Amino acid sequence: WLDKRRIKQATSGRRGQPMAENAKRKHIANCKMFFNAAKRRGLIQGNPFEAQVSGTEANRSRDHFVTLEDTAKLLEAAPDAQWRLLISLWRLAGLRKMEVFSLTWGDVLWTDGKLRVRSQKTAHKDGCEMRYVPIRDVRQYLEDAFQAALPDRQRSLPNDAKIITRFSPTNNNLDKPFGKIIEAAGMIPWPKRFQNLRASCETQW
Repeated sequence: WLDKRRIKQATSGRRGQPMAENAKRKHIANCKMFFNAAKRRGLIQGNPFEAQVSGTEANRSRDHFVTLEDTAKLLEAAPDAQWRLLISLWRLAGLRKMEVFSLTWGDVLWTDGKLRVRSQKTAHKDGCEMRYVPIRDVRQYLEDAFQAALPDRQRSLPNDAKIITRFSPTNNNLDKPFGKIIEAAGMIPWPKRFQNLRASCETQW
């Protein structure tokens, strides 16, 4: 029921490239769900996607471990205090790419040595709305960013003031400037740049 052009579009990713295997399986899983719903309502007798493989598999070919030595090179190549803090939060504190944008200075519990992190990804799960991570490895970068953010002749910032102000959650251009930092550090940009930073932190912990 689909012509060749539409079939090609349905199995292609961005810019006409072949769709990744897990992406295909995800689409098949959605088709299974829709047709099963139609079957339960008596609209059709069978599900044409029932025998199709739809379970996703872990793709380890894009994994990359960012060593502490490489992290030091990235921090040295970073252009300012906020970029150094971003890199340290992703790699040394294990934050997700977008979690950094919800951080406020009130979330930094200096005395307790902890950082309160709100997670939209797991907010729907009971008890997973937020978590605490140690700041021992990122304290220096937090302090540097704090000092850089202080207005003239002031010694404090409001608790609700955002920590990261250079970018916003709606900014989709983090990959490009981070890629330049990676290259400036003498490295080749790796796949899943932000996810692999967090995964490297988890592996190290």
